[in-house]
Amino acid sequence: MQARGRAGTPAPGGTPRARWQAPSTNDGLVADFRENLTVRDAATGRQTWTKKIGRSNNRSFAVHDGLVILAKGDRMRAYDLADGKEHWSFGTEEFGRFNDPAVLDGVLYASDSVHGLWAADSATGKKIWHHAGLLEIAVPWQFAKVGDVLYGATELDEHGGIHAFDAGTGKLGWTYDDGSGDVQQWYLAAAGKQVVALHAKKVTGLSAV
Repeated sequence: MQARGRAGTPAPGGTPRARWQAPSTNDGLVADFRENLTVRDAATGRQTWTKKIGRSNNRSFAVHDGLVILAKGDRMRAYDLADGKEHWSFGTEEFGRFNDPAVLDGVLYASDSVHGLWAADSATGKKIWHHAGLLEIAVPWQFAKVGDVLYGATELDEHGGIHAFDAGTGKLGWTYDDGSGDVQQWYLAAAGKQVVALHAKKVTGLSAV
């Protein structure tokens, strides 16, 4: 099971808070603007552990098989959910920064700020494939997977939209763009054999083939 947490926004009065989804351990996972990563018991709110991580990822992190996985600058890091110890890490290219991770079927997927796309074993951090310098397309920030196809929604509309990649190799198959030219970012979700794309005020159903 994977849970995804989102970095919080300041609560009324300026107190940092975070939104999160509880992973299967029944612990609550929180990342806040004080640059901490904290695990709390979801039933009682009691803190299990906290770790100063500094400035971390942009919007969200992933929780999968007892690991908390997040982007921290030019490195992707995994921490043990039980005690906060670092389990593995790997780096992107020089001058690059990782975007938010997603774990789908045990594989971690992420893009970076230098137009790279990564797939790694979520348990070990071992690289499965890496495509560098995809300068002809906008790189995805959100992912979904149907069968052997990895779908990515881009933050930028120009050269973007919904990309379909071979999940095993990372090779780009096709891109869907609604042609609106709207500057708002794209979102996606997968259900059965369909992918649903949201862009600005338009929702589109795509066949996942």
